[in-house]
Amino acid sequence: MTSIGWDAFYGCSGIQIFSITGENPPQCGSDIFKNVDLSKATLYVPADKVTYYQTTEPWSKFGTVKTLSGETPSTPTACAKPTIAYENGQLMFNSATTGAKYHCTITSPDMKSDVLNESGTMNLDARYDIVVYATAEGFTQSETATATLYWVKADGSLTDNINAAKMRGVVVTADNGFVSVSGLNDGEQVLFYAMDGKMLGSQKAVNGTASLSTSESVVICKVGTTSLKILVK
Repeated sequence: MTSIGWDAFYGCSGIQIFSITGENPPQCGSDIFKNVDLSKATLYVPADKVTYYQTTEPWSKFGTVKTLSGETPSTPTACAKPTIAYENGQLMFNSATTGAKYHCTITSPDMKSDVLNESGTMNLDARYDIVVYATAEGFTQSETATATLYWVKADGSLTDNINAAKMRGVVVTADNGFVSVSGLNDGEQVLFYAMDGKMLGSQKAVNGTASLSTSESVVICKVGTTSLKILVK
């Protein structure tokens, strides 16, 4: 077998074992396993191609990958978890894994469809929730990174009008006890507080970013006149 057509195994929920004996991986159409849970299925492949199948979709969706002789290979290294920042009007993703590619999903409370509105006006939240993970050849998928992009006016206040003049984006991330705020002006000061109002520290932005290490589960970041509540994982 050299190729598999699109939707070839659509809805085949009973797949338990799938074997590929050819030395070269088959070319695959889109969604060949659409609506199929492969988390409990086992894939058998040639030993010298195991890493490829472990790290390449759709094969990486199989719960177990083994060699044709039944051996269970070691699990490949995961791609490094990406960071998220904002600079010069662009979201910036970065992973320590060379050759990483980024898979991003952006949602916003502003996204609405066919909503009944009687007043003729509607407020916008001017906020984007960002989810991104990284993949690279020879590595499994990274952990997922999350961040929130807020729109802040020049005077430091949060705005609900994405068309406001002199507006900028500020990205806030929290991971492993570190809180980071990017999209700042160099030298701009960020104040960090605990939920009880205790100041945890203040940092001036360097290269547009200010960060703080903390053991708190929730941190309040104050940028200008704007205070943002951050959940720290």
